Amino acid sequence: MTQPIIEFKNATLKNGENEVLKNINLAIYPGEFVYLIGKIGTGKSTLIRSLNAELPLHKGQIVIDGTLLWNIRRKNVAPLRKKLGVVFQDYKLLSDRSVYKNLLFVLEATEFPKKERKERIEEVLLKTGVLEHKDKMPHELSGGEQQRVVIARALLNNPDIILADEPTGNLDPETSYALAALLHDISKSGKTVIMATHQYDLLERFPARTLRCENHQIIEQ
Repeated sequence: MTQPIIEFKNATLKNGENEVLKNINLAIYPGEFVYLIGKIGTGKSTLIRSLNAELPLHKGQIVIDGTLLWNIRRKNVAPLRKKLGVVFQDYKLLSDRSVYKNLLFVLEATEFPKKERKERIEEVLLKTGVLEHKDKMPHELSGGEQQRVVIARALLNNPDIILADEPTGNLDPETSYALAALLHDISKSGKTVIMATHQYDLLERFPARTLRCENHQIIEQ
């Protein structure tokens, strides 16, 4: 039987002093696409930030592809994050450099083999449909194009897991549908995708496993 790539065991997550999600028991498997829904403040972003080791685990266990997050040491955070690609709502692109150089910055920081950097950047930009924009500055792109660059950036180190925190939140419906379709295609290639969203029409157009954050719990829809 396939082993979970992410597993929560009686996990309690805090944001600051507040316990946001309590006693979570949950398994997510390789290649799954999972929606994370719920009202603002119910724990969607807290869960994603906890998986990215931005917030410490309060109680219980989270295991990501064999890495235990309980009291994770700082030296182990970078190797963990190489297994994760994160897509933010607000893009977080560097405004003073081109699309290509935004992605090059990531590969330099992660010590990706120098001879393979150009090929890898062009590969992920082609996959996300923005290769023709590689020499443009972020402000020259539409919101949807910028988010495609962010997805390309998340794919650079070939992670097993994509964490997308409200990636369509600032976009018009048609652009949102195109990006959701892209994320589903990425999942079909074998990557696990967890997408927090409040855009519930995506769930009807692109059905997938859905988890709701509610009353400090995670409820399977």
